[in-house]
Amino acid sequence: MSDLWLNCGRGVSSISHRLVLYCELARPLTLLLPMVGIVSGGCTAMVATDRVWRPETVAQLAVGAVAAMLLNAASNALNQVTDLEADRLNKPTRPLVRGALAVEEALAVAGVGYGLAIGLAGLLAPTTVVLFAAAAAATLIYSLPVLGRTKRFSWGSNLTIAVPRGCLLKVAGWSVCASIRDPQPWVLGAVFALFLLGATTTKDFADVDGDRVTGSLTLPVRVGAQRAAQLIAPFFVLPWWVLPLGTLVPRLGAGAGPVLSAAWLAMLILALGLTAAGAWVAHSLLRDPDSLSAMENHPAWTGMYALAVAAHFGLVLAYAL
Repeated sequence: MSDLWLNCGRGVSSISHRLVLYCELARPLTLLLPMVGIVSGGCTAMVATDRVWRPETVAQLAVGAVAAMLLNAASNALNQVTDLEADRLNKPTRPLVRGALAVEEALAVAGVGYGLAIGLAGLLAPTTVVLFAAAAAATLIYSLPVLGRTKRFSWGSNLTIAVPRGCLLKVAGWSVCASIRDPQPWVLGAVFALFLLGATTTKDFADVDGDRVTGSLTLPVRVGAQRAAQLIAPFFVLPWWVLPLGTLVPRLGAGAGPVLSAAWLAMLILALGLTAAGAWVAHSLLRDPDSLSAMENHPAWTGMYALAVAAHFGLVLAYAL
């Protein structure tokens, strides 16, 4: 009997250890932004269309949020497989590099993650699953050499991150609760895509050594840390001004109503706040660009992430006001 309990204990310990490794492979801290993006997109849609909150709506948003997290986790797992040689230099503590997980196991985790994400999205609106499928395709194009592996190219790499995780993420959240024929989610998504088009480079500064060896021509590899920081700094500030302008243009085109509407003022205040925060992040980038390669998650990367989360929540608040 004691041997039975001992074997059971070893089995449970082995499974727990495996789950910890899978969690490490998924990089849980990076899963927050997709979840927030979906929830923010859905909440914004509900406020914008004056819909009544129902329990089923909350459940649908929860399903969408989980699907977005699974999609991002699958992308992270796949990327670690395709970046294995670079990670031997850049991130030697990752599970694949240190041999804690096999490549085949990581691919299986990625496959299950992609399948579950698309399957859960299929439980929602038809447009939602299409948007999730498009986002999944973009992550494959980003990582897989057979599909082009845009990670090898500076702005191409950023674009295949910005479109799915910026624009499509926001629109997918909106699609859970309202029609995407409305231009609003696309304008909001474009703002986040433009922000990420530059801001996503913050993750590349710490990876220069491995990227250079494996032929990935990210901006820091191509032009150096200082010039790369100068190129991406405006992306932390300028995109937010699309928000008040997007509110103002239709009103001016209609030729009616006061310019200083509540919607315009709310978006103006939001843009001012995000601009101030973005300027602080840009300043931390430009102050000492060479230090950006000294750690995996530089304060500028953390600031970029926090800024994106604040923007998602800020939009919901601005719409509610």
